[in-house]
Amino acid sequence: MDEDDNFYNSSDGLEQQIEYMEIKCYRAKEDKVKMIEELNLTLMSAQTMKVTGRDAPGNRSTSARFDDMATNRAL
Repeated sequence: MDEDDNFYNSSDGLEQQIEYMEIKCYRAKEDKVKMIEELNLTLMSAQTMKVTGRDAPGNRSTSARFDDMATNRAL
């Protein structure tokens, strides 16, 4: 009887671990999709800035503005 009880207890533990890993995998896939969507939005935003001429010669680029902000914070 003790061996049977141990078997069922260990199999329950394994089932819980499998269920936990499945949930963890599902959440990781959701996070991956979310990160890809955010990256796509960032890329679309960068393309829009380029098309609208915000980074055209004579205009201050976004990276230059961020560099200025970082310099001001360092001072």
